[in-house]
Amino acid sequence: MSSFISHTTIDCTNAYELSEWWKPVLGYVDLDGDPNLPGHEECM
Repeated sequence: MSSFISHTTIDCTNAYELSEWWKPVLGYVDLDGDPNLPGHEECM
């Protein structure tokens, strides 16, 4: 028997802090002129 994980959900109280934690893990770099800021729709 095998299994396949297609999605992972992580619940948190502060999405911005979690996104900052993931940046170095995934090698993400903020775009010039559009930094990752608290309250951005993509982070909510």
